[in-house]
Amino acid sequence: MPLEEEMWFHGTIDRKDVPNLLKNEGDYLVRESSTKPGQFVLSTRSEGQIRHFIIQLSDDVSGAYLI
Repeated sequence: MPLEEEMWFHGTIDRKDVPNLLKNEGDYLVRESSTKPGQFVLSTRSEGQIRHFIIQLSDDVSGAYLI
């Protein structure tokens, strides 16, 4: 399934718009950074706070993604 068709992927949205989308504890989404194109961010609502984690491609040959 293409990334754009996943329910949790929201494309390029600004960080300030994320709280409107993450209303309940445990909600999450993956978005493309609006300030660093090509970089992805995992945004979550946990313990009443919104947190943002940069998803990075591993430097080794595994092709793994790291948070």
